[in-house]
Amino acid sequence: MKKSFVLGIDPGKSFFAATLLDAAGEKVWKARQFDMSRDGLESLTSGLPEGDLTIGVEASGRIDDNLMGWLKQWSLANRQRKVKMIRVNPGQSSRFGGPKPRRTQTDASDSEHVAEFTRVYAERLEVFDADPKALSMARLIGERQRLIEDVAATKNRIHEQMLVCFPEFIQVFTDPFAKLALAVLREAPTARCAARRRASSLARVKADRQGRSLGVERAQKLIALAGRSIACAFEDEDGKALVFLLDQIEFLQKRVANIDRTLASYVRQAQDETPGDGHVSAGRQIELLDSIPGMALVAASVLVLGTRGVGRFYSGKALSAQWASCPERIQTGTSLDKTRLTNRGDHKRRTMLYLSTQIACLYDPAFAFHKWRMIQRGLCPQQAVCACMNRISRVAWALVAHNEAYDVNRMLDQIRLHHNDLWKTFVRLNQNNRMLWKKIDSRHLKIA
Repeated sequence: MKKSFVLGIDPGKSFFAATLLDAAGEKVWKARQFDMSRDGLESLTSGLPEGDLTIGVEASGRIDDNLMGWLKQWSLANRQRKVKMIRVNPGQSSRFGGPKPRRTQTDASDSEHVAEFTRVYAERLEVFDADPKALSMARLIGERQRLIEDVAATKNRIHEQMLVCFPEFIQVFTDPFAKLALAVLREAPTARCAARRRASSLARVKADRQGRSLGVERAQKLIALAGRSIACAFEDEDGKALVFLLDQIEFLQKRVANIDRTLASYVRQAQDETPGDGHVSAGRQIELLDSIPGMALVAASVLVLGTRGVGRFYSGKALSAQWASCPERIQTGTSLDKTRLTNRGDHKRRTMLYLSTQIACLYDPAFAFHKWRMIQRGLCPQQAVCACMNRISRVAWALVAHNEAYDVNRMLDQIRLHHNDLWKTFVRLNQNNRMLWKKIDSRHLKIA
């Protein structure tokens, strides 16, 4: 009989700790430390006994990416043994007590804890799939989210700098971050600089060659406002600080646009794929979720890549729980009985799902009807949106499971089958809302 072993790893930046258990849970060796280098990884694999191997690696942000990738390549090169790799969620393993309570929390004890957790739940945990392209896109999504935060912070700094440099600027440009407004700010970053300019030269400022110029009228208004401005920035360094912030936000926006183009190219490549054995690639999953109204390419990419794929879930209910959009009932005797959204799951994905659902309730009649029906049952509008979040996550799972794009008319067929009277009332109330009926067959609008 072929032996089987479980390897638990707690990764670190410069080294990692590993514990090896047999099938019965007995320690073969405990808490060995290896360098996070090729020599350390080769030293680990050379000391493993013959037999099937299940490897559990604690998820640690990007620290474990190189380790998981190298172990995946090693497992492909050693096909004589069966190797199963699992990325262990620390939120799950931390609640696992095991046969003995933990007295300390060190790298050594963490590796032993991960090994024991993997041994007990190996059959119920997801196998790690090292798709380099999908992992790269997932890292891009994380970078994009941080860049968006940097863009928002830089805009706030520009607003603060404009208060001392040229507070009257917003009387000419209501949006100071429009292309033409930014071009004018580069030419005249402070009120003192604008007051010295001639109207004829300032009027020729353009955002680009094909764009419209500022014009003489607005240039004269800007110069007049600058002449009686209350700005206290009289030094050139104040203007240079504002120009530096303008360069920074332009650089950040270019990087965000580049990431968006990369994601779009990744999805286009998936259109030419021929899926086999029912497998739906991550790019195809993004394309399927993008077909849902209100869920654009970026939102679909965040949901799919941030979840490491929708197809890995066994049901729509499980996906809804992962996105923290399913209801949770709390009951104790007769004094406490309430329902709320679950606290468990990925709250970052839930934020994106909430925004997408709000847009879907404006442009998709199926989700708009579901929200309206929940309100009629006594839910407040925000609770109704949360109910639509639960439904849209289940629809997303069904689209990926069947590898089919979203069709609103099929949704409406089910609504007319189960809620025909309510649907007629909904159509009467919203028949003048043109946003809802763009892609609807005329048969769904008959209310007679």
